[in-house]
Amino acid sequence: MNVIDSFSNLHYIEYLVVEDDHLIDYCGMRPIYRDMTSIDDSEDFALCLFLSLTYLADLHEKKRLFHGDIKPANIFFHRIGCSVETDSGSLIPLYDLDPAHSIYRPTVHTKGFASDEFVNRVRSKIMPFNISELMREDYHQFAKTLESVLKKNSQFKENFFVRGFLDEKRMLEVERAGNVTIVELKNRVMRRTELLKDLIAYMRRSYCPYYSLRIWKSLKAVVHPLLLNCYYNNTEMKGECDVASIDYDLNLLLLQDTWFNVVQSDHVD
Repeated sequence: MNVIDSFSNLHYIEYLVVEDDHLIDYCGMRPIYRDMTSIDDSEDFALCLFLSLTYLADLHEKKRLFHGDIKPANIFFHRIGCSVETDSGSLIPLYDLDPAHSIYRPTVHTKGFASDEFVNRVRSKIMPFNISELMREDYHQFAKTLESVLKKNSQFKENFFVRGFLDEKRMLEVERAGNVTIVELKNRVMRRTELLKDLIAYMRRSYCPYYSLRIWKSLKAVVHPLLLNCYYNNTEMKGECDVASIDYDLNLLLLQDTWFNVVQSDHVD
């Protein structure tokens, strides 16, 4: 009898049980997600905030996608695997290389989170958007999402990571005079390594070091690329880190978590 793990990731796990080339059992499992509105713990919210920020920044920077409908009910937090997903029905691929070309026509928005200008232009269907405008709009919706959650849960502001995050957000908005993107905010937060260490410490307390490994890829700007390549075996990460920005305390935490994971894997094997 063979148990075949035919497909497995953070979102879906499927097992097939085969005997003599015949399927005799099947099991499919989905992790339980909660949307951002249902989070009632300040440290869980801090983790969800960090994961949503890095997820959306990756959406813009790496995948070249515009979201367009960011709101608390569209951000799904999976505590066990420490991941965030969003409703993807509004995504638009940003295939044009010139950020000033106005060729994009979004059709989805949510009043109260989308800006008034965005809503009016979407409804009128007259004036298309360029990439720069779409990036600013996603930031506006992300900021409104954060504002909405914190209005209902003001105690979250006392969390060390959330407090530092809000400080960086305010300073960036003053400096950039309303012309802020999610990628810029992510880069700003990444420079506050004391916030990242606090987040990792929480994950170690509430989960275990294995789960904190889930977010190390998001910290590659402050972690030595050789360590990331060693753990993830991902050569495309080489050269992405400015050596001057490396935080060696964070590197030590990564080594500890990696060693824990290796020991646990050997024990299971």
